[in-house]
Amino acid sequence: MSLEKPLQKPPLTDSQLDQRAQEELASRAERIERLSAKVDQLFPGEKAEPLREKIKASFNVPQWGDFHNEGVFMDTHLDLILQNLNQVRAGEMPETLPADVRTIMQETASSQEAVLEKYVFLHDIAKMDTLLVKTKNADGKAVNTKVSWDEWQSRVPVEAQTDPVAMRAWLIASGIEGVSYYHPSDKTNEGKMHGAAGAEEARRLEAEVDPSVLAAIENHEVAYQFAKPKAETYRKYFSAMSEEEKAMALTASYIDTLASLGKTGEPNLSNFIALTVSKRNDELLVAVEAELPTLKDLDLKKVEKKIADLKKADSAFPEKNAAQLIECIMKECKKTSYDPVVLAAMLKEVKELTEDEKTQIIALVSSKNPEDTEKIGSMFKDKMRYISRPLKASEKKG
Repeated sequence: MSLEKPLQKPPLTDSQLDQRAQEELASRAERIERLSAKVDQLFPGEKAEPLREKIKASFNVPQWGDFHNEGVFMDTHLDLILQNLNQVRAGEMPETLPADVRTIMQETASSQEAVLEKYVFLHDIAKMDTLLVKTKNADGKAVNTKVSWDEWQSRVPVEAQTDPVAMRAWLIASGIEGVSYYHPSDKTNEGKMHGAAGAEEARRLEAEVDPSVLAAIENHEVAYQFAKPKAETYRKYFSAMSEEEKAMALTASYIDTLASLGKTGEPNLSNFIALTVSKRNDELLVAVEAELPTLKDLDLKKVEKKIADLKKADSAFPEKNAAQLIECIMKECKKTSYDPVVLAAMLKEVKELTEDEKTQIIALVSSKNPEDTEKIGSMFKDKMRYISRPLKASEKKG
């Protein structure tokens, strides 16, 4: 599994983007009809009418900037996620992903098809409520403006609200450089992220939302927290989830990432791959931590530091399993033992210690109780600068 970034393709040209907008327009009526029918199927009944209306309105949420070049409107994003879901269910995933992750996602996509289809339409439902429009002021500095859905619709010409070609032209003419979906905190309002806001909106409009779907909605962008692998980051976001929720969040994050096309017109899976490495690292650490209480003759301070370092490691552990990792820890963190004969010879040259102190030090390192050696530091605080070198020289190797 490689974490190396693939060769970067050149960004799509304006001409290519114009062509894609034309193609989006030509296929939009059929796509909207198909997606709307799926929404009616997944969310039937009179009580679900407000939810269906909100989902269908989300088809017209603008996509503009570096991260969603699958289309000018969000219906293209949702449609692509559904296609990705079908591919995962069929086992069609890149081999750069770990085999166990591919298995988890294929099983989840197969056993939770309807649930994941609901996720697709619910996960970005709050984007219209968290629009952040990026422009530049007269000095050329970036300006981010929070915009409500009603404000957005009042700004956009009617003919551009559903026409990707007209919308693209209007966005360019208006000097809008990007649209994102996050309202930062200010003096009067708390920040609002579209994932968390979407889960709350789903709860409000759909009383019987599967808990694993809510977890997936809240965490569908979690892969972007993994610029590099890190077990502690995986633990931060996934440790409170059930195994079903973890599988759902992993699958949801993957199909969403795969449907988010960058400037080159292709997805970037590097963050998601880093997430899978973090998952493996953390699972190895969980297994190791469960075994630690049974291990003997380890320096607990060394173990604590080693585990902390492993949690922050930004690459895949070279060990293939928990047993190999435990073996590594036992080698690096075993309690230090000393050769009393070598120590006595070294201490003989230390004039700053009395003979009684030297005898006491040798007795401590010769004790059958390994904890006695650890007492040297507290007993000889002021003289450790004279003792440290002889101790180091008398450490037993191997």
